[in-house]
Amino acid sequence: MAFVPDAGLLRILALIDADLTHIAVSTDAPTEADTQLPSEFARKDVTLSFTDGYTVVKETYFDETEANGLIGGWGVFGVGATDDPDTGTLMIAGPSDFTKTNIDSLTLSAEITIRRAST
Repeated sequence: MAFVPDAGLLRILALIDADLTHIAVSTDAPTEADTQLPSEFARKDVTLSFTDGYTVVKETYFDETEANGLIGGWGVFGVGATDDPDTGTLMIAGPSDFTKTNIDSLTLSAEITIRRAST
């Protein structure tokens, strides 16, 4: 049975780390088939990025004036993403269900962990 050695796993993480550049929020939850968020309304550059072992962390901060409204989903973008909605490709996504108001700030953090499958 073939396997990916540690150096291979670390290279995969480095490629993921380099490509994921933006985080956005949407009023609707994404699906597994989506390449964009369905109703994106706020997007920002990743403001914190680091690798810890076999985990890449991508994070951004929305202050009280940003991303206000119902947040039904979020996503991390790469492959040519810019600050403009519907650019790049949705690479990591998840549902959520809360309302952010102008008295709230929000830090969105995504952790991407790569590990070997159990045999």
